[in-house]
Amino acid sequence: MRKEIEVKAQVADLEEIKSKLVQLGCVFSEPVIQHDVIFVDDNYGPFDEFQPGKNLLRIRESGGTFLFTIKQPASNEFDSIEYETKIDDPEEMKKAITLMGFHAMAEVHKTRTKAKLNEWEICLDAVEGLGSFIELEEIAEDPDAEEIQEKMFSLLESLGVTRKDRVTHGYDTLVYMKNKTS
Repeated sequence: MRKEIEVKAQVADLEEIKSKLVQLGCVFSEPVIQHDVIFVDDNYGPFDEFQPGKNLLRIRESGGTFLFTIKQPASNEFDSIEYETKIDDPEEMKKAITLMGFHAMAEVHKTRTKAKLNEWEICLDAVEGLGSFIELEEIAEDPDAEEIQEKMFSLLESLGVTRKDRVTHGYDTLVYMKNKTS
């Protein structure tokens, strides 16, 4: 089974982290702006509580391209079965998602730059309303998610990121929690 495994941490200075990664051989993409709309089913329960096996749907717009993604979390928010496909008509897709009993729960706006390091994709994100983050991602078949996440975090620690900087929620959950308390 193909799974997406991630770790994420908040950082004070994206340029400093980027500079350290360039020294390790990373070549970064140009920045792209992404707008995500996250959908959950009408019986999802509290969005800010982790719910393994509950599907999250996303429509992402980036540079005029639209992607539909379904994620099903397993052991934590960053250990998910994930499928993604390009869509031509996001408005029709939103109508289909609504017809299936899902509703929009959160929106995330960010600017992202990407690089590769070995089997990992590295994303440096400036997230509107939340701040700056680094995210490492690996797509693996039948992985030991916790072991991979620990290896990823070891790299982050070598860049000066500490365990207290680690984020255990996705941007969608963080935006939702921030808006809930505002």
